[in-house]
Amino acid sequence: MQDDPLYEDPAMRACIKAAKQEAEQLLEHDPLRRRMGFCHLYWATVKRILRERHGIDWKSPAEMNPDVFFD
Repeated sequence: MQDDPLYEDPAMRACIKAAKQEAEQLLEHDPLRRRMGFCHLYWATVKRILRERHGIDWKSPAEMNPDVFFD
């Protein structure tokens, strides 16, 4: 499975980590949290945070691995 090449840059890795933590907080009480398919909502939230706050075009695991099925 491939990750977005942005992970190779330590500065980007820190931004991605912070965005993931923020997404977890934002979605903490979402009713879909424990359901199949939640990963897509989570990744979309991370992507939005990175784009809006940092101008980063991050690729989710689903985007980086189009032949892999994610719940």
